Amino acid sequence: MTGSPARIILVHGTWGRGFWPDKDSERGLSGAPVDPRWFEPTSKFVSALKSGLSGQVQAEDISAYLWSGANSINERQAAASGLAAELDKSLADTPEAQHFVIAHSHGGNVALRARQQMSGDARNVHLVTLATPFLSIFQGALGARDRLFAISLSIGLAISAIYLTYLFPPFLLALVALPFYLSKLGNPLYEIRHETPLITGQLSNLKIIRSPRDEASLALLGGKTASFMAHVAGALSIAVPIVASLLAIAFLCVAGWLLISLYYHYQACVAKGTPCVLPGEFTVLIGALAALFAVESVRFLAIGACASGVSIFLAALCKAFFGRELLFRSLNAVVDTYPTPGGSTSVPVDLCAPLPGNVFGLRHSIYNNPRAVEMIVAHIDRLCTEGSKPIEKAIREPAEGPQKSKLWRPAAALFVASFYTAALLWGYAPPGATTVRCALASHFEPTGQKGRFTALVARIDNDREGEGNKIADVINKKYGLHAIRSCMQVTTNLGDQSSADSIFSAQKAGLIISGKVTGERTTELQIKIPRHPSETVVLASNSFSEFLAVRLQRYLIRALANSYWEAFVQDDPKILAAGADEIDRFISLVDWSTETPNGPDEEIQLLRDKIFLEATAGQRMLDAALGPKDGSRAMRAVSHFERATAIRNGAGDYKEIISENWKNAYHRALLLDAQLNKTKRSAQLAVSIYSKEYQDAVAEKSTSDDTLRKKSDNAAAAAWSLYSITKDQDSLKSARRLACESLLRWRRWQDYVEEWERTPDPLAKKGLQQGTILRAPPAENSEAYKIFLALQKDPAFVLKSGSRIKQIKDCETF
Repeated sequence: MTGSPARIILVHGTWGRGFWPDKDSERGLSGAPVDPRWFEPTSKFVSALKSGLSGQVQAEDISAYLWSGANSINERQAAASGLAAELDKSLADTPEAQHFVIAHSHGGNVALRARQQMSGDARNVHLVTLATPFLSIFQGALGARDRLFAISLSIGLAISAIYLTYLFPPFLLALVALPFYLSKLGNPLYEIRHETPLITGQLSNLKIIRSPRDEASLALLGGKTASFMAHVAGALSIAVPIVASLLAIAFLCVAGWLLISLYYHYQACVAKGTPCVLPGEFTVLIGALAALFAVESVRFLAIGACASGVSIFLAALCKAFFGRELLFRSLNAVVDTYPTPGGSTSVPVDLCAPLPGNVFGLRHSIYNNPRAVEMIVAHIDRLCTEGSKPIEKAIREPAEGPQKSKLWRPAAALFVASFYTAALLWGYAPPGATTVRCALASHFEPTGQKGRFTALVARIDNDREGEGNKIADVINKKYGLHAIRSCMQVTTNLGDQSSADSIFSAQKAGLIISGKVTGERTTELQIKIPRHPSETVVLASNSFSEFLAVRLQRYLIRALANSYWEAFVQDDPKILAAGADEIDRFISLVDWSTETPNGPDEEIQLLRDKIFLEATAGQRMLDAALGPKDGSRAMRAVSHFERATAIRNGAGDYKEIISENWKNAYHRALLLDAQLNKTKRSAQLAVSIYSKEYQDAVAEKSTSDDTLRKKSDNAAAAAWSLYSITKDQDSLKSARRLACESLLRWRRWQDYVEEWERTPDPLAKKGLQQGTILRAPPAENSEAYKIFLALQKDPAFVLKSGSRIKQIKDCETF
């Protein structure tokens, strides 16, 4: 490289040396390795500059201008003055050298102002800004609107203070001290003196470098949004007290006009010499209305003043994004940010291609981008070789101040905000969302409902024939089950958001179907059921219809049967009823003739699926019947359980290897059917089952009182149901005895807990607090308690301490 020498000054941006620049020298004292900042001599950026400009600059020709980096207009102004002095001195020492100021972020605003403040010739001073949001602060002249606002706000604050004093008398002290505070603070609204100078001269030798989605984009987005919010909040803060004052005045004027009109009407009556009496009730009414108007006016004005204060603070907070001084006395300040000085289109912006990586990550460290360094080196080399040339166009900002806000500003801010929102949605989308459309849609896809079966048909790659939609339609329309289409691809990584296990949990699905279509028109489906290994189904183009007609039914049967083991909590009776009806309807639609097992294993699996499909339908019907006490659903639950039992009993040698896990639910359905529908057979079966369970538990000496209480309570309820149907006296005696035994066992449990409560043992107290020692549930909720009330017997006869019922045998003669 040949040409004139170059001197380079690096200027960092806001917080470029951290939040505490005074402690910057302490970095690295702990011995831990510390990465150099971009403007320090050992940084990659400086090293790249030295390497690219090896014939143009020496090590001592590159220096850094350090300033506080605070988010402060005053600090940036002070930094600009210092930088201007340093540039003047450097130009005086080396007038033949080309001087370059490379500034990052708000350092670009510092450099721009410094160049304007230089006392010497700035022809050889060149600015290179990296990701700089150019700031514009304009203070408008105070007009009649501002004075009206100040008067209205003052009146509103005074009335608010009086109103607050009325509500809270100690506030009177603050009201008395308010003038003193205001005299110390000065004008809290309009005394800002922080304007950026208007750009009225030529700005030669300015190069702006940015990268798509860099920190300047974020600052511009935030700046325009904050500026727009500040304008809206400022307008609201001005309009609210004015409107409030006008309405308050209008209210008072109406009340005053009514009083004055009534008074003149009375005077006219007197002047005419006619009897004219002012009705006392009307006078009181007018006085009450006037007082009401006055109170409402004060309240409205107080609320308006508070709302205005909040709006003023919001506007100031938005402006403080550009400098902490704008948090106070900045109501008449208009703040904007632009990609070029003053928002001019005369200055080109050089975009630097982003580094590889996260496509939506912000390019905050643009100085680490090799392409940016190459552009700076080429720019410096060209200017040192060719010399300075004034630009052809001048950059001028309108004399009346910054550009007026237009509709495109909020629209652009909304567009950019939507763009970044979409980017965040894509960034946080599950790994299985492999397309932009799917990444956005994945956050809004419907999910299944607890208590209802859901089949999820996930992404099928290369599905040009809509085979995924056909599967979902068959599940929905032919079998009446809930099916969801998803664009996500099911992954195999455990713990992944797109893995089958995660989808089962998030989507509340009981069956997942995904896959791909190969080039030979062969469909490869992956079918996954919870707690079952994934199964691969390969279908030729001519066998897909057979899959929909026959084989899909098999997987739905297995998934529904498997759903018996899914625990869920659902209190909405409508959802429970819908889920129960779905399975009931599905069972009626199943064509069992197409299910032909091949071998013993498939035969066992088919039997198990049949049994647990009926058991699932019975369980869901029972859940749907319990809340609303639906007798018809209780009867249908018994029917499903009995079919499950009949299939198991007819399984021959396979019976013993198929568990009967639904029997407790079956017993509960029998009891509920007996209670709601007065079904004698269900009552008799319930009595037989629950009585035997209780007797077996009593025979087992290790059975706890809690378990015995529950079993005796169930047996008593079954006996009472049979008595209410048959009026059999033996059933009555059994119900009375079993209810007595249940309450007695409850009393024993309660005595046991009370004994632990009285003991000083800290472990016992801890056990009671943590639930290790269970407390007895309310006796009023038991069936035995209700039976006593039905018999017009006082349950306290058994429950109270000192009762003559002390032993189980005492219940025989009760």
